[in-house]
Amino acid sequence: MEDTLVVALGVLVPICAIVGGIIVAIFAVQKGFQRKKLLHEEKMLAIEKGMPIPLEPEHRHDAVYSFLKNIRTGLILFFLGIGLALGLYYGTGSIETAAWSMIIVFIGLGHLVYGLILKFTIKEELEKKK
Repeated sequence: MEDTLVVALGVLVPICAIVGGIIVAIFAVQKGFQRKKLLHEEKMLAIEKGMPIPLEPEHRHDAVYSFLKNIRTGLILFFLGIGLALGLYYGTGSIETAAWSMIIVFIGLGHLVYGLILKFTIKEELEKKK
């Protein structure tokens, strides 16, 4: 019974990952197309009314936003990996199976460390400007 469950999970996890990745890619492409279409319609309306063409919206790529994004991503991945490890360990009883989730934990830790490096870099740059 337990071997059947492990085999079923071994088959279902890659299938779900592939299907989920394809679905996310489809939504990302659709969202990008929708954004471009709305910007085009806005420009065309401005031209028809004789108004100046509106500028493209600016994306936030400043250091503070990048710092917060890395901290958020790191925390999510860290705790997701811990939860996955606990679930796999108690579900299968195998520490070897649960150890694979440590990949997610270490990616999360990498994001946290990078976020902290950005934080100190931002702090130094702000002190230099003063």
